[in-house]
Amino acid sequence: MQPDNQPTQPAQPHEITIAVCDVCRNWIPVHELRRNARYDIMVCPICHDTNAAGWAPVYEHAVTRKLRARACDIPARNEHGLLPRE
Repeated sequence: MQPDNQPTQPAQPHEITIAVCDVCRNWIPVHELRRNARYDIMVCPICHDTNAAGWAPVYEHAVTRKLRARACDIPARNEHGLLPRE
């Protein structure tokens, strides 16, 4: 039994804002995304961490989409033959 001065409404659940990773297109809580300034994209931790040596060829189109849309230069490939992550 609740005292008279206690609210009777149930507590509201915490709202989580989600957004899509620009690379893998998976939905993720927005506070977990990282901004990659070089490519002007938002990246999930999995894509960021698994592409430390450079962006895998399968992701190149997604990673460079905004650069191509603005007619910006694509960065030179690194020593691994990949587009640099940062």
